[in-house]
Amino acid sequence: MRITLLELQKILRSPVIVLMLLVFVGFNLFTILSNAYMKDELKILNQIVQEYGLSFNDESLKELKRAIEQGVSSIDHQAETINDFFNQLTFENYTNYSLDDQKTIDNLSLRYLYYNQASALEERYEELDIEVIGDGVIEKFNISGIAEELILNDYEKLAMRFDEIVEEQEYKTWFFAGNPYRMHSQLFRELMSIIAIEGVILVVLISAFIACYERDNRTSFVTYSTKTGRRLMLKKWYASLLGTLIVCGFLFIVTLAIYFTTFDYSGLWESFVSSGINWEYKFPYVTWYDFTFIEYLGMAILIITTTLLLISTLTFGVSVFIQNSYMATVFCYLLLVAMFVIPSLFTFSSLLLLLGQFNPTLLILNPHMYFNGLAGLAGSQYHEIITLTVWMVISMFLLTISLKRFMRKDLV
Repeated sequence: MRITLLELQKILRSPVIVLMLLVFVGFNLFTILSNAYMKDELKILNQIVQEYGLSFNDESLKELKRAIEQGVSSIDHQAETINDFFNQLTFENYTNYSLDDQKTIDNLSLRYLYYNQASALEERYEELDIEVIGDGVIEKFNISGIAEELILNDYEKLAMRFDEIVEEQEYKTWFFAGNPYRMHSQLFRELMSIIAIEGVILVVLISAFIACYERDNRTSFVTYSTKTGRRLMLKKWYASLLGTLIVCGFLFIVTLAIYFTTFDYSGLWESFVSSGINWEYKFPYVTWYDFTFIEYLGMAILIITTTLLLISTLTFGVSVFIQNSYMATVFCYLLLVAMFVIPSLFTFSSLLLLLGQFNPTLLILNPHMYFNGLAGLAGSQYHEIITLTVWMVISMFLLTISLKRFMRKDLV
């Protein structure tokens, strides 16, 4: 253990890694603060949750509407309906009100936005046909054969899950309005994927750096001249894994602490990710499991961290085999980019196109789509689990081969 910690010190004392880590945190801070202009508007939803509860139904929506009507009447006694009031509210009319009234109007308009979106959800969900969406995916990618059967089977199961969401009214929980705020995408599609990409950059550098440290510093003839010395490589792998966890933990803790300090999620931790209010684009989020927001966040962190650990293992194996940190780093970066590009070239084979979706690069780039049945070709119920398991086996296999070869090869 002492040797592992000494190897870990080499990582943590590397000026390049420390500097890059600080630069990445600074960039994440900039990304968060660039969207901070809407943080005050988002607080309105927490007020709604405190007043009417996290879940909503017809009765609570009626209460919300009555409260909005009373607020409108207190400002404009002549307004017959809420729509009448907001339709006649030009910028000139708005500026004629006092500052207190303007704040009240802003509050009421946001509450009315949530009321309208919540009221329209039942009709919007009734219009969705999951199996028809599945047929659209097959047609879009021209899927046939075994791949078509697999996708159709997934969408049949997803249709049952969708019926469960509707029946249990899982979609009737408050969350930040998907349109216009898109907070799910901002956190998971933007910020979490940025953290994941930063993690990949650092993890590849760390693993290649520590695996090739003796070779780069010309001490390999002394260190690896005995079998005991060569067993040091296993300790280095442990150190690279610990370094990965420390770097990832630092990025996650600092970045998410800044994010949740900026944006108030205090009343929404138990809201379901499949909330209809969270509907951002063409389709809502239909998760295979009834994840709350805090559970989904935890799973996203776990998946990204696990992916980075297997990338660390893969990079370490390549570095041990090549014994050149620069070549190993470039090779692994190119390999990860290829995993993103190559699957799209498999249009000649539906099965290869489908299997190509099970790769770690797609996990890194799509945290917002984890466990989402409507994620296209990557919407399989066990997509994340299968991807991590398969690539962990591949990484460990390659590492084992590299270490065995290293134990037998000549130093020269």
